[in-house]
Amino acid sequence: LIADPRFLGTDGQPMLPLVLAFTGLAVAVAGLLQLLLARTHLGALVRYVPYPVHAGYMNGVAVLMVGTILPYLLGMSSLQTRISWDAIKPAGLLIGVVALAIAIRPPAVTRRVPAYLTGLLVATLLHHLLAATPLAAWLGPLFDAPQFRWPGLDTLAPVQHELRSGLLLDMALPLTLFALLVATMSTLQTALSGSTIDEMTRTRRDPRRELLAQGLANVGTGLIGALPAAGSTMRSKINLDAGGRTRMSRLAFGAALLLVLAIGLRFMHVVPMAAIAGVFCAVAYSLVDDWTRRATAVLWVQSFKQRVPRQLMANYAVMLLVAAVTVFVSLALAIVLGSLVAMVLFIRANIKPPVRRVLDGVQRPSRKLRPPAAAAALRRHGGRIALVELDGALFFGTAEAADDAIERLAAAAQFIVLDFARVREIDASGARVLLHAAGAVRRSGRTLLLAGLAPRDARTRMLRDMDVHATLSDAQFFADADRALEAAEDRLLAQVAPDSVDPAPLALAATRLGEG
Repeated sequence: LIADPRFLGTDGQPMLPLVLAFTGLAVAVAGLLQLLLARTHLGALVRYVPYPVHAGYMNGVAVLMVGTILPYLLGMSSLQTRISWDAIKPAGLLIGVVALAIAIRPPAVTRRVPAYLTGLLVATLLHHLLAATPLAAWLGPLFDAPQFRWPGLDTLAPVQHELRSGLLLDMALPLTLFALLVATMSTLQTALSGSTIDEMTRTRRDPRRELLAQGLANVGTGLIGALPAAGSTMRSKINLDAGGRTRMSRLAFGAALLLVLAIGLRFMHVVPMAAIAGVFCAVAYSLVDDWTRRATAVLWVQSFKQRVPRQLMANYAVMLLVAAVTVFVSLALAIVLGSLVAMVLFIRANIKPPVRRVLDGVQRPSRKLRPPAAAAALRRHGGRIALVELDGALFFGTAEAADDAIERLAAAAQFIVLDFARVREIDASGARVLLHAAGAVRRSGRTLLLAGLAPRDARTRMLRDMDVHATLSDAQFFADADRALEAAEDRLLAQVAPDSVDPAPLALAATRLGEG
């Protein structure tokens, strides 16, 4: 919004009330979208987001947090200051490290006090003790506390003045995309944090009710120009560690936070920025989940043994991809891209190979009993017949592999029998690829026979519907593999031993058993 010239005043500076009004409107729309998700039960779809995607997103956020707060951790006075050795304040770095260490591993005596608060208090006390020594010049800046203002109900008033100018209509697309992003991220974070807390408390909450509450909260925060709301594992964990178990603890937290903002900000100027940065780094550390830490250790150890688990490595790669896209591009693209990659890896890991096995005419002859001369000819030349047993479903993920197998056989076998007895389903992509393979076999002078496809079978209808060039004829379809093999043997005998081919099937009356 600030990049748009229409949001700049005559002095070239952004008109912040107008920017805040449009942003608040988008947050309120995001809340309405969450209410819609809750009413249609579509919010449950977030539980299907792969866990490596969630871990990568959280790790990317952790990296962004550390990168943003790092100058203050080094004792610098501004986030815009380029990091250099001359600007680093050693004593300020010490304050940040102390806050970080205590926030991650607080002393046992302060167990009932939240760890982040303990780290902040101890680091603040240490800062002011060092400020009374010659090391004061090596300390970083203090917190520049903002003034607290009660939220007003006129935040969206500037939007009304822009209804006639067309600015709202021009910004509809970016505002809608932003609202979709906020609704998606808030819903995702709420669902995932709720699942984590349910595991901690061994309870089960209603995700639909939780999403309704978050949607109403975001509508309210948008109207007053506040930050969008979402579930937080960190806040809930602090609440649980402090003894909060009931819904009343949420209200107590909100009331206490409002009280601190209204009254306590005037005292916050005594807190050093290095201490705040250390606590922020501890928060970032807590965002890195246990799976990421264990997987990193396992991959590190197994890499020296050259026995890296393939499945673990694939999931870890998805996590790194999502984290990298989160840091360098955007959160929304990271979620979408990571989910797509995880789905592709899942499909590849779980689909069965389309070709179960390949047998020649000697290994798998038909059940027809033939005269000795014909049987001997088939044993000599049966290698020209190939039986390909297909398996599973032929769809866009497996059809190409089946096509490759058929084309390889076309160079060695003269008669290729495809057995569809174990094929459950054929989609349009699979049918298209099979028809392409049939055309390639026919052009090479070979013969393709399809077994296990009844005339009224859904798989047969799919092949017929896709066969716009009439590549397959009725003579190529057989009820089962045995009949297809028998037809292939008859055609082969007609070429290599025409005298041994039976002119007609043996009638029952012509057998010794059936005489008289």
